Amino acid sequence: MKNGKFPREYQIRSFETNTTGGLKPTVILQYLQETAEFQLKVQDMDYVDMYTKLHKAYVVSRMCIQIHRQLHKYDDVTVRTWTSDDRAANFPRSFDVYRGDELAITAFSNWALIDTDSKTLVKRSEYDISNYAWGEKQELDIPTRFKIPKDVEMSKAGIHHVAYNDTDINGHMNNAMYADVLYNYVPDPRSWDITSMNFHYKHEAPLGSDMEIHKSELLPPGDMDPQAEKIIYFQTFTGEGRSNIEACFGLTARK
Repeated sequence: MKNGKFPREYQIRSFETNTTGGLKPTVILQYLQETAEFQLKVQDMDYVDMYTKLHKAYVVSRMCIQIHRQLHKYDDVTVRTWTSDDRAANFPRSFDVYRGDELAITAFSNWALIDTDSKTLVKRSEYDISNYAWGEKQELDIPTRFKIPKDVEMSKAGIHHVAYNDTDINGHMNNAMYADVLYNYVPDPRSWDITSMNFHYKHEAPLGSDMEIHKSELLPPGDMDPQAEKIIYFQTFTGEGRSNIEACFGLTARK
């Protein structure tokens, strides 16, 4: 594999920020995902070709994001991504985001490569990723695996209908789209800066499905995020109570 980190540059646009001028949560995931997909285009093949010609698709299972500095309208940022050694059918992917020389975001994710015809996992030994940018796995101060504690009380917050513009080429809600949907249910969202976002994607939310959203109260951060003053858990369900995703946001009061 190639040593190094694949870069992509962006300038944050006004409509990608919220009323306080901060970067919307979903846009953070979109920048990460766009950089990864463009890396595929340059170092492998266009993702649409992978899906339509090879009948393969990358599917994320976990996305863990630590936000060290808040980003704002018209900031120029560089997003970098790379893969790492792993085993079996796991395709890890790391990220970092810089504003100039300042490290703003670090992230780590786990992906699987799916054969869309047989619905089976493709092993690393069965798909050539030797041309991908490669480096050591990104180290984070937040856990890369978590479960919502059993003693945390969750209450129903609302329902989101998965519409056409929520979905991607797979016909499911795009993994980046969850962040804004969930953050809308944070109490007084304008009062907080996000210090982390942690997602465990368990099952897809198909086009036309109704996603039932449950949330916790604002809680002490414990081991979930050393930068946070509070955390909030989310869990979503689709169709007959099937667990869709679990998520945790780290929050600190906006100064």
